[in-house]
Amino acid sequence: MIEISLSVFGIGKEPINKLSYSLRVGTTILDLLHELDEKTMLPMRFGEQDDYQDLLIFVNRENVMSKDEEYRTLLNNQDRVVVLSAMAGG
Repeated sequence: MIEISLSVFGIGKEPINKLSYSLRVGTTILDLLHELDEKTMLPMRFGEQDDYQDLLIFVNRENVMSKDEEYRTLLNNQDRVVVLSAMAGG
C-alpha cells in the first residue's frame, strides 16, 4: 500500500484538504479518479462526461492532465494530489 495526500476542491460541500488516502501499489491517476468518482468525492461536474478532461489534476504541483499519457501516471508513496474543477467563470 502507498499513502498519498489528497485534496479535492469544488465538491459542493466542505473541501477535502490534505486527507491521508491509501492506495495499492501501481495505482494510476485514472484508477484514482474512478475510485473517487464511485465514492462521489470528485468536484461537481456539468454535463455527461465519459472522461475526466473537465478536471485539473496536480501531482506534486505538476499538472498531469497536460501530459500525453496523463491517465497512466503512476502514483507513489507520499505524493500530493490535488483535484479541481477546470470550469472558470467570468
